[in-house]
Amino acid sequence: MIFRIPTLVVSRFLGCACAALYGLIAPWYLLEFTGPLYDSARLLELILLIPIAALFIVISTWRHQALMVCTSIPNTIKIGLSAFLILALTSSLFAQFPEKSLQEISLFLLLFIFGITCQFLARNNKTLIDRLFIVSIVLGALLFICHFVICYLAAVVTNIPFSWVSPFVSFSNVRFFSQYQAYTLPILVIPLIEFKLPFRWRVVALLLLTFWWALHFATGTRSVWVALIVTTLFLLIFLKDKARQWLICQFVGMLIGGIFYLAFNYLTLDNSLYGLGSITKRGLDDNGRWPLWLSAFEMIKNHPLLGVGPMHFAFNNFTIAAHPHNSVLHIAAEYGLPVILIAIYLVIAFLKKAIAWCIKPTYSENPQINIALTASLVCGLCDSLFSGNIIMPHSQMLLFIIGGWLIGRNQATDLISIELQPLQSKGRTLVLVAVVLAAITIQLNGVQSYYSYMKRAQFSVPEYAHPRFWNDGHWPAEEKPQNR
Repeated sequence: MIFRIPTLVVSRFLGCACAALYGLIAPWYLLEFTGPLYDSARLLELILLIPIAALFIVISTWRHQALMVCTSIPNTIKIGLSAFLILALTSSLFAQFPEKSLQEISLFLLLFIFGITCQFLARNNKTLIDRLFIVSIVLGALLFICHFVICYLAAVVTNIPFSWVSPFVSFSNVRFFSQYQAYTLPILVIPLIEFKLPFRWRVVALLLLTFWWALHFATGTRSVWVALIVTTLFLLIFLKDKARQWLICQFVGMLIGGIFYLAFNYLTLDNSLYGLGSITKRGLDDNGRWPLWLSAFEMIKNHPLLGVGPMHFAFNNFTIAAHPHNSVLHIAAEYGLPVILIAIYLVIAFLKKAIAWCIKPTYSENPQINIALTASLVCGLCDSLFSGNIIMPHSQMLLFIIGGWLIGRNQATDLISIELQPLQSKGRTLVLVAVVLAAITIQLNGVQSYYSYMKRAQFSVPEYAHPRFWNDGHWPAEEKPQNR
């Protein structure tokens, strides 16, 4: 007992540190040796996911926690998750390139394990995790703003046009930044509505929120505007007065941020590529999404049960895009109709539970944090219907961080005496270790394969490469498949 309690404390500290560190450095830190910015974001994601998954193999208390989480899941949800995984694996076995499909499935397994980690860390350290995760996201946004200002001023001083599209500061495309905003904009209001900060720090928090809104105005991403409108309606319909404080603070942030944006827009000579002007110029133009959606419908029609296979949309649309920019059509096309129906059921069940936690918190003392996290999930998932953010590194991580965080902070805290009880089933432990080890192995092999591709002389990335996993969605010429 004397040995295992420090191990438990240290392991929890490592988990908290890793999750918080990602929230802090993800939006601005660049890995210098990976090449394309998209690859930097993906590698940063795996640098976090793989070590955390490895802790489940070497630390018994983490395995115990994971099994406790799985045991506590309601039977209907458990059946839904199991059916989802079985159908996904079956789809991968019948896909044209099973190893690529398994690479995608293993990534989502690692993300699910990461979500479980955030869940049991939040469950057992509610106040600490609330503050730690919020501070990491707030400071990450602050560092990105500093990074943005420096890059913009450098472009002005050197008389080089600042890119508002691709690459955008530390993001390979401005739309990836907007996907990151869809999840973080609802959270940046928490310091104003929940923490009793001194006046000067409340002013700093408000300025940070308004600058985040100003960047949202400036980037001109229509899908996030739609997502924010849907989120507002969602809160007004299901939470009514309970969401009033969140809505008021966001309205104030949007108003002041809009003023900042208009001042910046007035001072800038060329504003045709960003902001409200670009939205007006594009209007209702689908930006090529309609052909992608038609292509997804065609795949669903031809492969309704198992889809074309995980990670195979890019193979069937090599010259257009690597995903249909719609998470529902994406899952239906790659995994099949039964899987998307299960996914929709799971999302609806989760949101119903989240609404209940917002209305009447069970174990958490801060209902406003529940409201902000629920708004974040609704906004991000709505944005995914137009952007497909479920496959992009930054938004993937935030989806599972916020989901695990919201669940954990609304569950009863476990006692250490319960946590240190021996595992009841060695069979379940072996299955867990085998699944985690397989997912890690597949991902490590994928990393190695990627860099071997980059060393081949015949490998070339088109001038505009659509992001999709490691290779920006494009594979070496000798592996380019024909349509199935």
